[in-house]
Amino acid sequence: MVTKTMIVAIVVAVMVVGVAAGAFFLLKDNDTTYEEGVLVDFGDHTGQWIPSETNGVLLTDAVGNALQKKELPIVLSGNGVLSVNGREAGIGESWGYWTYSAKSNWTKITDTNIKLSNKSYLALALTKEGKEPLLPCLDALGNRLFSGTSNSIVSLSAVASEILCKVGKIDSLVAVDYYSNYPAELKTKGLVKEWGFYATPPTAEIVGSYNPDFVVGEEGNHDGLLKTLNGSGIRCLSLYQANTLEAVYKNIWMIGAATGQFKEANETILKMQQDLKDLLDNTNVANFKDKTAVILMGNEWYVAAIGHGTFIDDVISRTGVKNEFPNSGWIMDKEYITTGHPDIVIFIADEDMSGKSIKDILSTEKSHLPNWPNADGDTWAGVTLYCVDGESGDMFLRAGPRIMQALSALLNASPVT
Repeated sequence: MVTKTMIVAIVVAVMVVGVAAGAFFLLKDNDTTYEEGVLVDFGDHTGQWIPSETNGVLLTDAVGNALQKKELPIVLSGNGVLSVNGREAGIGESWGYWTYSAKSNWTKITDTNIKLSNKSYLALALTKEGKEPLLPCLDALGNRLFSGTSNSIVSLSAVASEILCKVGKIDSLVAVDYYSNYPAELKTKGLVKEWGFYATPPTAEIVGSYNPDFVVGEEGNHDGLLKTLNGSGIRCLSLYQANTLEAVYKNIWMIGAATGQFKEANETILKMQQDLKDLLDNTNVANFKDKTAVILMGNEWYVAAIGHGTFIDDVISRTGVKNEFPNSGWIMDKEYITTGHPDIVIFIADEDMSGKSIKDILSTEKSHLPNWPNADGDTWAGVTLYCVDGESGDMFLRAGPRIMQALSALLNASPVT
């Protein structure tokens, strides 16, 4: 296999086509060799990496050779691409070549009569008008995805653990953080450790003691630790902050790409997209569509509101419900929360609320939301309350593959009386 200083990638999003993991090399510094290849992306968060010679090869030849390896037919018209693997550009879509760098992100290429160098990533992507390719070549900290091994993995977050297991890497895990409670096998295998970002933050010494060849963490929570580990020669991946469902798809694909589990990652994303479509065809969506809502998170001891720019807001808003609070992030100001007078209150509890009066909890000093949501007369007059708790509530807190199950629980929940 040919290697070079930087990966050259070509993006063409693919219908779900598996790809072998290929030979990978542990990254130790910026001079370490990287696998050459072509990345295929069909514009719907799915794709695959095709190891192939690219350095010094004519762009169109590199693409053609890579696609031929995986028997993915390409139809050309002059220098333009009409379709790949039967996927034609729809209205407002087009195939195009792009280069990617950490400084400039994606840049479109108009001259296809060039030879590829080892200084940039290359993409042939199906994109919507005015949009860049969906698939990244780098993680949130600028680490390259297509290199290294993944037989001894440490996960620093519950989201990362769940995705790794979903794409088939549970047997490669050697340690996960304290909050990784799904799937249950993580605990029965003895993989759950007594450290985690919100408890005892893991250190480089703690993580290094498991002799990992791959460590996965999250942007913002583990930046310093991942940089330290990466600098010591341990390959790391930083998930992007998942404030949208699309970012979740990106993170799933990145883990699949970094571990060679392309097929499993693609299948997971496509299944989630189909599940969302099916859920939004559910007649119960009418209970939420065009209604104003206040979305709350907590338990009987604390309550916070969920504003715009959050993962929970993005997922629930797919039903057509309108979040009453324009503020971004989590809203802790109890006086501000009680200014809302919505049609719907959605309470996502991070524990089992069986046998507890949700309305009492939201109307007592414990939650600091007295006489809410209607201070005049009957507190809950004209307001419909929905509660999602226990495992379903936990799913809403995790920007991972089970989010459609959480949304299903909300859509099928009966109003709290």
